[in-house]
Amino acid sequence: MLTKKQNLLETIRGGNPDRYVNCFEPFALVRSDPYCVKNPKPEYGGADVVNPWGVTSRWPKGTPGPFPVHDEQRIVCKDVANWRAYVHAPNVVFEPSEWEPFVKEVEKTKVWRTDHIYGRYRQRLRRF
Repeated sequence: MLTKKQNLLETIRGGNPDRYVNCFEPFALVRSDPYCVKNPKPEYGGADVVNPWGVTSRWPKGTPGPFPVHDEQRIVCKDVANWRAYVHAPNVVFEPSEWEPFVKEVEKTKVWRTDHIYGRYRQRLRRF
């Protein structure tokens, strides 16, 4: 039986993989960072949530996911021509201590560089 990495390479190269490839199987995905932790998300059937950009979102029962609320009181940018007065970007610069838990998570994973795989395909795409 091939390892996850070998199986993916067989698939990419048009070889003979020994099982169906889950596109994320060979990769360790880190799904969080300090911004995501500080960016609240609405819960199913829960109360409205305002994110750092000022956008109000809700996730009503019976719907597949959350969506922004668009009514007169909750519109973030009331005048597109004067958007700088309304839109304020959240802070995305974090202290090293805020990154520590996520750095530890990344350090636990085995890093596999994909540059050598995609380099060939980039060269092929440049010909078009």
